[in-house]
Amino acid sequence: MYTGVIINTLFVILGGLIGIFLKNYIKEKYTKTIMDSIGVFVLILGISYALESNNLIYVLISVI
Repeated sequence: MYTGVIINTLFVILGGLIGIFLKNYIKEKYTKTIMDSIGVFVLILGISYALESNNLIYVLISVI
């Protein structure tokens, strides 16, 4: 019933632990590039879902 939630939680925890352990081994410029790339991806994903939405008022409220 809650299998997806449990699997998602475990992978988020696992990813966080991997990030903590690998943090010292990744150069700062690569960390910045990775974070910038994730930011652009999330921005594009948000814009694409906003354009697909039939109710733009929900999009406007979520931005505020």
